[in-house]
Amino acid sequence: MNTQVLPHALEDAHKVLGGLVGRAVGMPAQKPVRVGAERTRNKYRDSVIESIELLHDALERPLSADTVGYRDQIARALIDSGGYFWSKLADDYDGLSEYGQRFALEKMRIAAAGAAEAIISLADEMSWSWIAAEVQLLDWSANRGQRGRIDLLGWNADAITVVDFKTARNIPSEARPGDADQLRKYAGDLRVAAPQHRFKARVLYVDHTGQTETYRVSVRKGSI
Repeated sequence: MNTQVLPHALEDAHKVLGGLVGRAVGMPAQKPVRVGAERTRNKYRDSVIESIELLHDALERPLSADTVGYRDQIARALIDSGGYFWSKLADDYDGLSEYGQRFALEKMRIAAAGAAEAIISLADEMSWSWIAAEVQLLDWSANRGQRGRIDLLGWNADAITVVDFKTARNIPSEARPGDADQLRKYAGDLRVAAPQHRFKARVLYVDHTGQTETYRVSVRKGSI
């Protein structure tokens, strides 16, 4: 039997993996979550582990035809913050080969756990009081609807940090220009709503082995 995996198939599996990792670490923080103390940061870690298992169980290939419809509905309800009707990631997962699905599910556990630890380290280092995930930005003036969705915000009374997750096959040695530009745009959009705060930005890269690297991105006013 030919088990060769085509490069584009593995690339698709990595894209799905990135979406699953973002969802796994973001699901517990759909509403603002306290992370100002070691106890609350540990609680967030526990919630991510539960989130990983919920996603894994919902997406795992059903063992019986009787469970197909039910499992599909649960997966689509969990996989996007928009719920059942906005679950493109579920379609992308279904479109993977059996190998690609196994790869995405197996590596999600490892990569999401690594990303959660990096978030906890950031919360401690930057003295965040709260975090919130998958924060919607809307463009009311141009009648364009959604302007973007920020992976994570961490903040305290003085500063707001915009964080973007990137699942990379090879972690770069510095923030990629396109990723940095995206963070600057998000910070510029948020300044209107929180002019009294200082803004910071970090891009968090994670690979399929759970290794992470976090880079600072300058978002000084006037550089957007």
